[in-house]
Amino acid sequence: MEACKSCYRDVVPVLALAGLRWGDLAGLQVGDRVSVPGPGLRLRRTVLAGGGGGALYVGTLKTNRGRTVPLVVDLVPIVDRWSL
Repeated sequence: MEACKSCYRDVVPVLALAGLRWGDLAGLQVGDRVSVPGPGLRLRRTVLAGGGGGALYVGTLKTNRGRTVPLVVDLVPIVDRWSL
């Protein structure tokens, strides 16, 4: 994380510590930040690349079911900043 000084500096720890895939992160919306019973993210959609031209589209998760992932305390301020 310390070697990443670009715009991805906050993305790397969220992917690593929350166990998200790139598409999961790209599919997040402000309303996906939950706090029941503790801080977390409700994953409901993913962003995928289409065949051929690489066009992006919103699709369902791999299991076709949403899931909630907990956020460790260090990630809460990062995710909360994104929703401002």
